[in-house]
Amino acid sequence: MSLCPVILSGGSGTRLWPMSRESYPKQFLPLLNGRSPFEATVRRLKGIDGGDAPLVVAHQDHRFLVDEQMRRAAPDGRLRRVVRAARVGLSRVRLARRRGPRWH
Repeated sequence: MSLCPVILSGGSGTRLWPMSRESYPKQFLPLLNGRSPFEATVRRLKGIDGGDAPLVVAHQDHRFLVDEQMRRAAPDGRLRRVVRAARVGLSRVRLARRRGPRWH
């Protein structure tokens, strides 16, 4: 069985205002030695052998931030992005399709 990491990357950018904004929430800010919490999460996943490409659950408005920071954190990595309504449920459905009936 291989692991399929799901990165939940939501937020409205209100808790760390004025640094974070709706268009640039805190998970994408360089808060950790010049890296964002999102990038730190992606880097931690690089240490897992035999895993599938991560599913990133994020708002569609943040898709370019996700792509850019994913390239910086894992330039050789793969990415599956989920950016629609009911994102977590859709992630589970996609996993079920890829993994077979035991995930239903």
